[in-house]
Amino acid sequence: LRRTGFGFLFPYKVEKSNLCCIKCINRVVVDCSSSLHYFNNQLEHQNKMAHRAEKSGIAADLEKKKMEVYPFEDEAKAITWIETVVDEKMEDNFHAWLKDGIVLCKLINEIAPGSVAQKFFKPTTMPFKQMERIGVFLDGAKKYGVSEKDCFVTLDLFEANDLSQVIATLFALDRKAHKLGWDGPLLSPKEADQNIREFSEETLAEGKKIIGLQAGSNTGASQSGMGAPGTRRHIN
Repeated sequence: LRRTGFGFLFPYKVEKSNLCCIKCINRVVVDCSSSLHYFNNQLEHQNKMAHRAEKSGIAADLEKKKMEVYPFEDEAKAITWIETVVDEKMEDNFHAWLKDGIVLCKLINEIAPGSVAQKFFKPTTMPFKQMERIGVFLDGAKKYGVSEKDCFVTLDLFEANDLSQVIATLFALDRKAHKLGWDGPLLSPKEADQNIREFSEETLAEGKKIIGLQAGSNTGASQSGMGAPGTRRHIN
């Protein structure tokens, strides 16, 4: 076996004439040990990243304020909607359920079949694979027509940085789906259709003559009859 830069083990070809060579055997053993040591270090690093310390100070205050305005009602609606579409009940909690990206990929495939290839549905605990799957869902949603500004970023979900934005993306996906004719369950009101209005030149010219209320009004109380400052005022 030989070691690669990625810490994986691959077959190492050894000539027949060297099979009995002690140096060749030692090389294989050393390479295997180094690879396993490197791979174990990578796993330890990933585990440390997965269990971060709790927030404190300003970060904790911001997190508290964020939770005060968190849309729990919209989250419950989104959960019910996803469960109905993918025919799967939520386990654990909203974040843990969606974190690996599999449920989201099932969701976009139900709405827009073929958006996600079958190879992405294989369960895995590797963080970069899970984040890749979330990215695949986001790409599918954007191709379907969901606006870039309505889409969350991967870490909003994976590290729970902004789950409210994740919910907003689900609502935006539902609106776009029903506007395009999808007949699945309804999560939010249908997206409004564009209503362009055309005005003639005469109408536009008349509109310029109207003074908006922001500029004040020329009706009602006024300073008519008042003299200049410092002058005498005659009272009958």
